[in-house]
Amino acid sequence: MPQNIDIEQHDTEIQRNDTEISTPTVSRDMRTQAQGQNLEKNKKHQTRSRWPEPIPGHVKNHCLNEFIQSMSMSMLAENTCAICNSRNSLQTSKKLLISQIPNIHLLKVSDDIKNLIINTSSLQMTESIQSNLNSDSSSFYYEHDTVLYKNGLFQQNKKNMCTMCEKCHTALSKGVIPKFSVANNMWLGDVPVELQGLTIPEEKLISLHRHNSCIIKLQSPFHSMATAQGALKGKCITFLQNTPNIVNSLPLKMADLCDTLNVIFIGARPPERIQLKRILTVRKKKIVEALRWLKKYNILYKNIDINLDNTTQLPENDIPESIMTTMEQILNDKEVPSERAGYIPDPLSNSIELNISDVIPVNNS
Repeated sequence: MPQNIDIEQHDTEIQRNDTEISTPTVSRDMRTQAQGQNLEKNKKHQTRSRWPEPIPGHVKNHCLNEFIQSMSMSMLAENTCAICNSRNSLQTSKKLLISQIPNIHLLKVSDDIKNLIINTSSLQMTESIQSNLNSDSSSFYYEHDTVLYKNGLFQQNKKNMCTMCEKCHTALSKGVIPKFSVANNMWLGDVPVELQGLTIPEEKLISLHRHNSCIIKLQSPFHSMATAQGALKGKCITFLQNTPNIVNSLPLKMADLCDTLNVIFIGARPPERIQLKRILTVRKKKIVEALRWLKKYNILYKNIDINLDNTTQLPENDIPESIMTTMEQILNDKEVPSERAGYIPDPLSNSIELNISDVIPVNNS
């Protein structure tokens, strides 16, 4: 029995010694692990504090110089292609002698366009491009059955030069007619003098088609809450009509003009008659000349008769009384906000002064 007790005591002492030996080892491992975790946290913190890293000064200067160069006038400059009349970057355009245009024979226009140009244009067929460039009669130069737009022509060292966009130059170099060239029948021509400068009422008096309604917006050239005008924003509904059976003669009667044209003025003071003349004037001579030109050159007007009775009713150079008598005026300041509700924003907001030809100069009150 005593021998067994000695053995148990001996085992207990051995276990105690093992515990005493292992305890320092565990403590060291825990400290090491904690130190490792702290180091990792510090690394993450340092990484976060360094991200994003500050941009070096030389990189900033390089980006700034690139931006300034890209936004400079030399980079943004444009010119007009003599072949398709489109605006293109000066950097990609080609400048060359007219005589050096590749495959220039591909630019010859069709007989229909040739006859149209000769019959309707007042262009003088001259050998000198410079004399043609100085002329304001047309926007193009026509010679040897080829049409070149004057905005793309110039003279350099007394030599006739032209500018071409990259697409037209590539097409001609490959022996292909440029997509938007006159030779590909992509041409509208100049607006004839007889049809230039027509006012809204004049256009309606000679038009074959009439839409449901036309609302004219009147506004002051200076932004003012008292006189700023609103424009109605909505949808237009069109109805299918057999036009040839409706229109047999033009111009329209003055009474019919107000069926599709109405002027609504909203503001503190009504406009004066002289202020409205710029956009609402009807000129008898202008309408007769326009109708004669349309009958001669527009196939849609071929069978339209010029109604002399309606023509005699037109004013020589004034606003038709039917427009003035039917013009609506809303002058009550309390009704102005409700009339503007749902309208498009005033285009004169945040502006000091605008010199726009189609804006009626209504005086501020």
